[in-house]
Amino acid sequence: PSCPVCPFRSQVLSKAEREDNLTFLDRMTPKVLRKYQKKGIFTINQLSYLFRPRRTRRRGAHASTAFSFELQSLALRTKKIYLHHTPSVPSHDVELFLDIEGLPDRDFQYLIGVVVCSGTSVRCHSFWADSPGDEAGVFQSLLTLSADYPMAPIYHYGSYEPKALDRAEKKHGLELTRVRERLVNANSLIYGKVYFPSHSNSLKALGAIVGATWSTADATG
Repeated sequence: PSCPVCPFRSQVLSKAEREDNLTFLDRMTPKVLRKYQKKGIFTINQLSYLFRPRRTRRRGAHASTAFSFELQSLALRTKKIYLHHTPSVPSHDVELFLDIEGLPDRDFQYLIGVVVCSGTSVRCHSFWADSPGDEAGVFQSLLTLSADYPMAPIYHYGSYEPKALDRAEKKHGLELTRVRERLVNANSLIYGKVYFPSHSNSLKALGAIVGATWSTADATG
């Protein structure tokens, strides 16, 4: 059900939701699924009762965070948000928020959106590429804008933006190292730390929980 282009996606997701199936949980692999099934756990509701709080050990600065399917299931059953570890989110006078939209099968990034937050000021920038020939220009616009705020972190969500920057650097011969060094994946502040009553940590799933809406039910970009 995780494949966005599967023609049977909506039917599979609907069936999994009706059955409260474990496969409705994002990141549920066949190996993990079999592990729970051997224990007689077949639904998300059943899985939620396996969660047991444990004493938190002191963690190193670079210690990896494990994801708990049990706590995710508990959040869904109780419809509450659980804080497993407190995220460390530094504050900055100026912060940039980056989103890149593209067509991966055509290796074409057609839109770069940047929101600049400075105090109470919020400015939105949209750099459009009407054709593949315009693609280098939108990345150059990103470089120019980010250079205006050299100390600001650049927040993004997920792995798409770093990969798009890597491809653009090789494809167009641009020097994007300074942009990449300032990237902060907002998902890393949530993963394994904050558990929302959602079947996934996708940006739209979490956005819906905090009140964000879209013009169409199946919006992608």
